[in-house]
Amino acid sequence: MQAHSILSFFRRINPRQSFTADQTSRLRKFATGTTLLRRAGLLGDDYLGIALELQVIHLAERDKALQNIDAAMQPFAAADGALRQCATWDRHGSNEWLEEKTVQR
Repeated sequence: MQAHSILSFFRRINPRQSFTADQTSRLRKFATGTTLLRRAGLLGDDYLGIALELQVIHLAERDKALQNIDAAMQPFAAADGALRQCATWDRHGSNEWLEEKTVQR
């Protein structure tokens, strides 16, 4: 599994170790300078997203990976979870949706 975010994309083109005020400004310009990141679900009015690339071959492997993500997110999704407002897990639909989009028939 590999994670992709605005920050990971920005780091590829600007691989400095720490952020300065100038780099923070450049990151904001990078993130908001195109609609691509919004369309990809990595940026919204009140969130930054992280896309997970599942490197699996079989549907069963994919389903297991999704179950593991569900389990890892559970503490954050709890009603009293400290990150309740900012930690959400959106699969962009059900397993059927994923299969429709990813499985060749």
